[in-house]
Amino acid sequence: MMTAEPLVNSRLEAGNRLVAQRPWLGERGQRPVTLLQRTAALPGTTRVARVASATVLLADTYLCQEDNACALAERRLLRQLAGIQSEGPQPDAELVTMLLTEQQAVFEPVDGGWSIRSMRGEPVELAVRPIAGGMRVESLLVQVPAAADAVVVEALSEFLLEAQGHLQFARVELSPQGFLITGACATAQAEEHLGRAMAAVVRGVKRLVAEATALTDVELASKYLNFVAPSPADDGPRRSGA
Repeated sequence: MMTAEPLVNSRLEAGNRLVAQRPWLGERGQRPVTLLQRTAALPGTTRVARVASATVLLADTYLCQEDNACALAERRLLRQLAGIQSEGPQPDAELVTMLLTEQQAVFEPVDGGWSIRSMRGEPVELAVRPIAGGMRVESLLVQVPAAADAVVVEALSEFLLEAQGHLQFARVELSPQGFLITGACATAQAEEHLGRAMAAVVRGVKRLVAEATALTDVELASKYLNFVAPSPADDGPRRSGA
């Protein structure tokens, strides 16, 4: 479908979802912790993920309704994979309030955005805030204190880097708060896509929260790491804090 470099693979999936990925061109051998930190600096929901044992840069978008929609969507993905951040105005606060009301959300304005406590009668914990050219949606998947054991952070990063490849219209980021699930939409598409971005984040949290919470246990985290990436220099379990 797309031939421009450095894009190497794309596919159209059910629900008008266009997905594109290319090999991760960053320094080889970077730890999952570093890759999830770097994901936070990428545009939209572009993300570093592990797919079929390869580290890739992945982006997805909805096909829009305009003429030649596929070509427009492809251009958006190419810009995202190139690391080009969105530009343009932030959505008007009155518009966002209207859109949240349409989603049957229970929300309140907070510094820098809105806090959502339920959506369509379902409890959620979302934050929505304006960014350059659009809106960002986020939810805390699992909190990681500054004093958290390094094994826990490493195990969570290993698991979530793999999980990135299965998320749709959302991504995992590592922030000072902990591991976040985030979504985004452009200002020009806010009326159609803000609700979708919120729903994508909620789906991501539901999909990953049980396993992520379990991996906050140091013993389980150590066993998980030994299972997915055993150390060749140590036949026994990894030591806490290594």
